[in-house]
Amino acid sequence: MGYDFFVTPGGWAEICSGQDPKAVATTCIAAGILAPDSEGKASRVMRVNKSQPTRWYVIPHGGLTKFKQRDGGVVRDVLDDVVDADDDVAADGGFMSNV
Repeated sequence: MGYDFFVTPGGWAEICSGQDPKAVATTCIAAGILAPDSEGKASRVMRVNKSQPTRWYVIPHGGLTKFKQRDGGVVRDVLDDVVDADDDVAADGGFMSNV
């Protein structure tokens, strides 16, 4: 059991501070850390809590497990904020869903 993280585009840009968010997303998708939409886009449109459809970057629990097992590099630099989030509080610009 773990948490999926849902990050807004603004939150993703903040997480990637100092890095190119598109390049980071591509790296994270290739590493299995970020779950792309059905068309392969880095973020997906979802309706959360009965709100209007909104674009989110989805980091599934399994992606975080893969991240923790990796050596580092740019992925480690930009996702530390997400991994360090408390069990009850998501990184700024997103939220967690218990799975």
